[in-house]
Amino acid sequence: MITETMFMNDTEDVGYYIPFVSMAVYSYYIKAIGILSAALTVFFYAASQGFAVGSNVWLSVWSDDKNSTIPSVRNKYLGVYGGLGVFQAITVVIGFIIVARSAIIGSKLLHNNMLERIFRCPNFYFDMTPIGRIVNRFSKDVDVVDMLLPMNLRSLIMCFVSVILFISVLQSFLSISSQMYNDASWQYIAIHNRLQ
Repeated sequence: MITETMFMNDTEDVGYYIPFVSMAVYSYYIKAIGILSAALTVFFYAASQGFAVGSNVWLSVWSDDKNSTIPSVRNKYLGVYGGLGVFQAITVVIGFIIVARSAIIGSKLLHNNMLERIFRCPNFYFDMTPIGRIVNRFSKDVDVVDMLLPMNLRSLIMCFVSVILFISVLQSFLSISSQMYNDASWQYIAIHNRLQ
């Protein structure tokens, strides 16, 4: 259920608008766009970030190869790097299409729910509340649903996926560096013991 306090803080005395979207609205919005759509969006954005990380790793491998100036080796590296870039672009576009279509579906559902709730209000509500305030509130809520929620949800998903991938890459790097540190420390101890 969406209430007016979920979307905005409206001060009656001052009459200004403070945009505020609570987590309850985001969970309601995800239910409105569909759990499958949200999961597919996360999957495609994760795949996009995975291809971006893969292309960076591939570029690092390519720059470390001493034979990369040979045309056949260079073409191999260039082909894989280009393929990773193409797959990254494809997954971003698919993720964006899913977000856009889901946003339209969710917006329609939430708009119809708000309109139905307004139509079911008792008559004294319309007598006591100016029609301009009702229309203004309704248009602000629809604007939040159409503009703010999809953009914020997309940014949240991209940030979440980036952080998860960063942590996984950092964890693998730290495990490799800790293994190297352990090997070096054992070699140091062995050399130190031989010298005494």
